[in-house]
Order: sequence, then C-alpha cells, then structure tokens
Amino acid sequence: MTTPKAAPSTAPAAPPPATAAKLAEPGWRQPISPTVLSQDPPASDVPDAAPVSSDQDSTTDKTSTSTTDDDAQAATSRPGQGTRRREYLDHADRFIVEGDAVGHKHIYLVGGARSARLRLLSPLMREPVRHAFVNPEGWDDVRAGFAKKRTTILRGPSGSGKMAAAIRLLQGADRLYHLSDATDLNRLAESLELDADERGGIERNAGFVLNRPVAFSALRGSSLLGLDEALLRADARLVLTVDSEDSIPDDDLVDYLVTIPRGPAYADVVASHLRWRLDEHAAERILGLDLTKEVIAEQLERRTTCHMAARLAQVIADGYEANPGAALDAGWIRDRVSRHGAEDFEIWFTSLGDSETRYFAVALAVLNGLAHERVADAARALHRRLDKGRNLVLASPLDGPWEGDSPFRLTRAERLHKLRALSRPADVRGQFGRSTAQVVEYQDADYARMVIRHVWNQYQIHDVLADWLGALADDADDQVRVCAGTALGLIAVDSFEYVTRHILGPWAASPRPSRRDAVAYALRVVAAEPDLVDNVRQLASGWYASRNTPELQATAARVHGISLASADLDAAVEALDRLSVIDDIRVAVAIGDSLADLLVDGNVDLAARILPQLEDALGVRERTVTAQLSFLILADSLMTDADEPDGTGPEVPWPSLLWLANQHSAVRNPLALLWRRVINEGVFHAEAEKIMTNWAALAEPDDAMRDVLLRLLRAVMRGDDRSVRILERYADHWVAEENLAPLPLISTALRSVIAVEKEYLP
Repeated sequence: MTTPKAAPSTAPAAPPPATAAKLAEPGWRQPISPTVLSQDPPASDVPDAAPVSSDQDSTTDKTSTSTTDDDAQAATSRPGQGTRRREYLDHADRFIVEGDAVGHKHIYLVGGARSARLRLLSPLMREPVRHAFVNPEGWDDVRAGFAKKRTTILRGPSGSGKMAAAIRLLQGADRLYHLSDATDLNRLAESLELDADERGGIERNAGFVLNRPVAFSALRGSSLLGLDEALLRADARLVLTVDSEDSIPDDDLVDYLVTIPRGPAYADVVASHLRWRLDEHAAERILGLDLTKEVIAEQLERRTTCHMAARLAQVIADGYEANPGAALDAGWIRDRVSRHGAEDFEIWFTSLGDSETRYFAVALAVLNGLAHERVADAARALHRRLDKGRNLVLASPLDGPWEGDSPFRLTRAERLHKLRALSRPADVRGQFGRSTAQVVEYQDADYARMVIRHVWNQYQIHDVLADWLGALADDADDQVRVCAGTALGLIAVDSFEYVTRHILGPWAASPRPSRRDAVAYALRVVAAEPDLVDNVRQLASGWYASRNTPELQATAARVHGISLASADLDAAVEALDRLSVIDDIRVAVAIGDSLADLLVDGNVDLAARILPQLEDALGVRERTVTAQLSFLILADSLMTDADEPDGTGPEVPWPSLLWLANQHSAVRNPLALLWRRVINEGVFHAEAEKIMTNWAALAEPDDAMRDVLLRLLRAVMRGDDRSVRILERYADHWVAEENLAPLPLISTALRSVIAVEKEYLP
C-alpha cells in the first residue's frame, strides 16, 4: 500500500463576508430553503483548508503488493458493522461471560475501590418458586408483615425455605435481583445506584433478595430507615433473610422483622416439585410406588432442608425422564443425592441422556441467546468432528440403542427441557436490519460459561474444540464470530499459556481477518482479569513490533481497539496512531475497525480527538492512505439509531459521524475536511462515492437528516472548485437513468446548494 504523492494545491479563494448567520447551534437543524440558498453563504465552517487543486484529477497511486482495490472495497462495504459488532460483544458479555449479570447496571460498594455487577435472580431459582412453592407455617401472617414496609427481614429456622419464601414475596416485581451476601448493609441506601435510566437511582418496581448477609450483626435500624425511604420512592422492595439462631443486633430492627415459625413438610415439597417437573399422571404414579415412598422417607430422615427436598424431587424426575420405561433405581437416586452441591453441574451434564444432546449443550454454551437454527448448525458441526461411528467421545451409558442421525429422536422442546434451557422470540439486528427470531438460551446464563470450561477441562478434545471454534470464527455471521472468540477467551483465562501457544498465536498470524478478530475477542475476556491484563499487553506488544509479519501487527491493532482500550484508552489511541505508518492494507483496515470500536458509543470528546488526528495524518506522506481508509471505515460502519425530533415515530438510522456533527460543533470542521480530502484525492474515490451515496440514501426520506447532510456538503465545497465538480457528478449519478435506486430529493437539493456555491468560486 504505497503512500500518495504530494498533490500540488492552490490556496482557496477567500469566501465573501458572512452576511448570513452561522449554522445554528447546537445542531444544523434549520432547513436549507430557497430563501437561505439565495443569500450569501455563511462563513465557512472549514477554516483555511487547502483543497486539492482543481486542475489535478489524482496524483495518488494506491497499487502495491500489499493493497488491492478489492481489499479497500471490502473494508468499506460493511454498513453498520461496527455498531452491530458492539451489540454482539455486549450480548456475548451478558450471555456467555458474565452469566446473569445485567447489562451495564452496577451496585457501587461505597468505600471500596471496585464495583460488583448487579445480577438478575436466576430463573433456576425463580421458576421452581413460581410453580412448586409450598406455603410454610404462618404464611398469611408473613405476607401481612411483608406488606407493611419496603424492607423486610425474613427470619426462620435453618432449612425452612426462607430464600424461596423471599422470592415468593417479591414475585410481583418487574425484575428480581440477587444481592451479594457481602453487601454493606449500613451503606446500602446510598450505594444502591442503578444506571437503569438517565435519572439514576433505584429501578422502579424492582425486587431485591439478600440471603443471609455476612455483616448482619453490624446492621442498624437507622440504615434501614433511609433504605426504606429510597425503596418507597422507587416502588421497590428488599427482603433479606436470616436464621432464627442469629441475634437481632439493634432493637430498631424489630419493626422490620417477619418470622417463619416452621417451614413446610419436606415430603410435601418433594411431591409439589415432582408434579411441576413431570406431568400430573407420571408424578402421581411415581409418588404412589412403595419404592418411591421408601426412598423419600430414607432421604428425608436425615437432617435436611427445603432445598434438599426440592433437589430430591429433581433427581427422581431426572431418573424417570432418562429412562421412562425402567423401574425406579433407588441406588442411582441415592448416589445422585449424595453428590449434590458443588457437583450438581457435573451431575447434570453427565445425565443429559445422550451424546447428541451434549453436543447441543456445548453449541448452546458458545452461542447462548442466538437463533435456534444457528445453535443447531453448530451442534451438528461439532457432532461431525467428534462422531466416530459408535465410538462417541462424549459417550454415556445412557446413550441407549443407536439410532444413527435420526432428526426425530427428540423435539426441540424435549431437548431444551433436558438442557434447562428455553426458547423465546426476540428482536435481532442483522445485516439487513431488525427482525424476529426464535432464540434459545440457558435458563441460568451461568451454565454457558460452566459448560465451556467443563468440556475443555474434563475431556481430551482440545484440538477438536479449537478446530470447531475456528470454523465458527470464520462464519459469515458476525455474531457467531464474536461468540466463538468470546468462548475461546473463557478457555484462555484458565489455560492462558496453552491457548496462546497453540491457538491464539497461530490465529494472530492468520491471513484470515476473521481469525485475527477472534483473537481480539478472546483477549478482551482475558484482559478483563486483573491478574492477566499485563500478559495481554506483553503479548500484543510483541505482535505490534513484528514489522516482517503485518498480520501480527493487524492483530495487535485489533487487540488495542477491542481488548486493551477499556484498561487504558489513551494508550490504545496512541498505539493505533503510531501504527498508521505501516504500509499494509491489512494493518490499515484493522486500525479503521479498531477506531470504529472506540467511537461506537458516540463519545463526542473521543470523536473530537480522533477525527482531527486523522486530519493531521493526511498531511504525512507515510500515514495519509491509512488515515483516509480509516475515516471511510468509520463513515461506513458506524450507525446511530436516533429518535425523531418530535419524539414520535420509529428510530431513524443515522451515520454516526453525521449525527455527532449535528449535535456537537467540535466534530464538524474535521468531518468536513476529511470528506473533502477523500473525495478529492484518487486513492479511494470509488469507496468515497459509494459511502456518500449510502448517506444520501439514508437522508432521502428524512427531512432532518437531509438538511444536516446538505450543510455538511456545503462546508465540504466551500471555496473549492474540485469538490464542487465532484459533488455535482454525485448528484447527477443519483438520478441517472441507469440508477435503479434514484435519490431525487437529495440530488435536487444538492444541485441548488452547488448553484449557490459556484457563484463564489474564483
């Protein structure tokens, strides 16, 4: 990718004195009417820019051994991809990495240096309470006491089902959150700050459960008084549970106390959960067996809890569903019950029933929350890699008679039930806009992370998993690629040296941009671990300095943009700027994509820093081509969904740079100057025209966007004959006979602006 030759330029003619008002602040919203166009043009928003000479067509050559027209066209033919990529990364954070953590909401622990994620209550805890809860003794009195205050201290004997009772009391809340038992109760009123809306404060009609807080002995009534007032304003509630053995540390807490005298009968809990987990007929048949009664009595004879009773019902149901026609196996039930607690997950995984379901479990873990078809495709791909006839790597004694690849062995509902997963319709954004898909996800999102780590650590299939994840990383679907890289990152947290040497290193040097991006997605997860972020920095610095391997430098650029920016934004921006001297299209595209990742949130201060930085780079021979391509990637890949000015109607997609320029004056001058340079110089003229046409197509049906775009184009043309002639050609193309998607409104308006600008050209 050669750098352009310096083009001779002539100083622009000074514009006439400004007789009209400058563009309205804070945006460019006033309409460009014929009256406005007939006036003298306002003073230029582009200060003393030296345009490319109008008598020079192009003096820049972009052909080299490392650059092709196809590379640049591909890099600038991904409208909105940068914005979608951020959505996909956020999705992967929530559904794969962080389990049931909720978006960007935090509880800030006042007095501490770090914040803890606010976590939604797991459906695996919520659903059994909703469908199989058995009232404890004195339940009517408990409910009456709960209704009196926003904060309730629920006290009862150990094992009486206080957590389930707390969840039951809060079932009317819109969202239920599970607070850490380490929460500082005396500072909770001031530290419970949710960024759920612009006002901050506690989310309305939310429910919070705090089970057996560690610092209960230090709690004071005055703290709950302030918390109760905050909860009242938000119409929210908090229930914290303590054991009857715990002493009340402050007399003022008695007003908040609600007591469960005794929990429900454990046999009733088992029966209720069995009826919920199985159909009524099967549950009654099993409960009527003498062997079942014997097993239940035997298990409940020991010191037990409501939780253990519910688990016993789950084990019995799992045993029945694994082999409905067989007799109840008391030994198998005893074994599973004895291995409860920390081994619950492993028991569940090995009890899935057949290897094909386990393949689906792994695919669902990597693609949690994606469309069912995507997960099923990935499961079949993993099956093909691991299936060796009857010698299945993940085989189980429960596999049963071989039925080949029959697609009718299990329905989707049956498989999802086994996997403790669910299916739901969801709004998804794809390459062609938003649509509805039937997505599948684990009920407890922690399972995604646990399955990925379990399969990697417990089965000797590392090479197969790496190959399978590599295929997903090369998928045509951006979201699948993001999920594959994120899953690899979870594995790398546990096995950093191995994964770096055998997977990340080779992928970083791959000629496939998808593999290099996947490395950045993986290291994003690793860099979030305080103990490993320096490892990521050291790894990236080695790639960064690999001048003989531009693929590694391109990977380093992606790592700075995706993985390390959250740790040190200034360092990431500086690293990308310095890397722009590398004469290689792969590095240039990676820099552009990484800048898009940094700007995707619409940070105006960052935009006001990066765009002038690109503008300055245009004047440096070694940097100008990379700067131009990076700018065009930003212009193409970033979109902002903006509300209509009157607040009504659907959101309108705007090019993010145009939206920022309309909202913030600091962005306008560099944006106009960058557009002037890329359309004037011949390096990426085809790409520039295509992207500007895309902007025009978005603005064609929208009056507000059309006005803003025309004002930008007026600033681009101001005093520059070459820019006027190029944009005049654009306007002609937009309504040409051969154009199957004409843009008459924007074309006519642009011609009117051009007519006025021509009057002031020298």
